[in-house]
Amino acid sequence: PQKSAFDSCSSLKTIDIPDAVTTLSNFAFSHCHALETVNLSATSTLTTIGKYAFQYDSALTTFNLPESDLPLSLSKGAFIQCKKLLTISLPPNVVSIADSCFMHCTALEEIAIPRDLDILDEHLFSCCGSLQRLIWSNVNNAKLTTIAFGAFEYCRNLKNVVIPDSVSIIGAGAFSYNSNLESVFLPSSIKEVRNHAFFRCHKLGHVYMSSSTVIFGFKPFIECTRLVDKARKNGFPTETTNYGVCVDGVLPYLRSTSVRRVVLLACIRFNDKMNEFPGSE
Repeated sequence: PQKSAFDSCSSLKTIDIPDAVTTLSNFAFSHCHALETVNLSATSTLTTIGKYAFQYDSALTTFNLPESDLPLSLSKGAFIQCKKLLTISLPPNVVSIADSCFMHCTALEEIAIPRDLDILDEHLFSCCGSLQRLIWSNVNNAKLTTIAFGAFEYCRNLKNVVIPDSVSIIGAGAFSYNSNLESVFLPSSIKEVRNHAFFRCHKLGHVYMSSSTVIFGFKPFIECTRLVDKARKNGFPTETTNYGVCVDGVLPYLRSTSVRRVVLLACIRFNDKMNEFPGSE
């Protein structure tokens, strides 16, 4: 279909995409508020879903993308504000998903991350308030290196997150405002945790790290009140600085799998020489 071909077709309930269609153009089925079902056959040759192709399709509940040998790209905002979307299959041939693609898909409960993605783009699953489970495909062979700015912000039902051992960068605000997040595992591949990455994750009480060479940005754990409370209860000094409340010391509830030094930076910036902090077995 051409750009905006079926935009605002308010009575359209079902679409059968012909196998010969390789591209769903920008805004192709945008604002089709009655659209419930999109059918793609196993022999589909689809390679591109355009920008905002299904945005605001408020009745769409399921979208199954068939696996094929053709690389498939999902463009910016393709499913934004599909508020009844419960499930979407992302097969291994999905090689790119642009920013905000699933933003405000508030019914989405779990998502399987395709193995060939190298980045989870900005605001990709932002405001997916029902999202509870992230499934990392083929973790040992994953290509994913970056979880970008705000990728999972306001995902208030995420409780436990295990970052796969290929990711090197957690972007600014990537998991911010996840008010029910309780634990995070940061693997040895992590090199950077950027500004406000876990801002206002009030229930975050366990951060598991296996690297002492992480570069932390500005206040990555600011207003993670449970971490600060646990530090105080365990007798570790805290102080208020220009950088917020900091926790000084090696905390017993941060568990290291392979290093002697593990330091929680509740707001970062103990001093400029991280290697001066004492280690622990």
